[in-house]
Amino acid sequence: MFDSHCHLYFPEFDQDRVETIERARKTGVFFFVQVGASLEDSRKALELAAQYDDMAASVGIHPHCAESAEIGAEIAELRKIVIENKNKVAAIGECGLDFGKSGEIEDNEKKAQTALFEAQIILAQELKLPLIIHCRNTHRETAQKIQDARSKLQAVIIHCFTGNWEDAKQYLDLGCFISFSGIVSFKKKAEAIQEAAVKTPLDRLLIETDAPYLAPEPFRGKRNEPAFIKNIIQSIADLRGVSFDKIEKTTDQNAEKIFTPTPNKLI
Repeated sequence: MFDSHCHLYFPEFDQDRVETIERARKTGVFFFVQVGASLEDSRKALELAAQYDDMAASVGIHPHCAESAEIGAEIAELRKIVIENKNKVAAIGECGLDFGKSGEIEDNEKKAQTALFEAQIILAQELKLPLIIHCRNTHRETAQKIQDARSKLQAVIIHCFTGNWEDAKQYLDLGCFISFSGIVSFKKKAEAIQEAAVKTPLDRLLIETDAPYLAPEPFRGKRNEPAFIKNIIQSIADLRGVSFDKIEKTTDQNAEKIFTPTPNKLI
């Protein structure tokens, strides 16, 4: 199993990080992408990934950091990190747009998020790396940014998808991959996401834990960890009426084709 998005460098794992990794491996996880959400986090993600052959890092700046970001300097630093660690950096992100629960934020914050997102899109194009996108209540705006840049982008991953089928379809029409987290297993208020998980073509499907967040059933409300990815896979298999092995094999292959520093070196 391939966990395409987790944050094991977060302090939630400080007391048992090694044990958490070992539990995941014993469960069958063979690769982890450690995803940065700020410049500092990106360095930590890379530092952790550098210790293990079955890990790679993604470096990027989350939209929540936009208003305080010095975009030029921070993008330059991200570029430097990638160039100096080509064998360990698998993608740019997570980056994107986040307009909160209500979908409404101040105009100055929208402008800051948009500028930061656009800068990271350009960086992904320049470095020929996949782009991991965080999107919250911004599907129309996010799809437009992808459409504007798609011809020069490598793979685009919509991380922790939380939209409905119509939202997913517009991303799929742009060639994106849709990544599902533990939310797909939830028993309440997950019907729209579950419909998207059923209808997304298998060759565009990814699985992630987003650990330590969004633990799947029956662990909902607890700290998430990569060992729980099997529950996400099983949930999608049940929803689609196919075997666990079918979802596992397909999503593993998809992830391996996207993230270059994998053990099998498929790209």
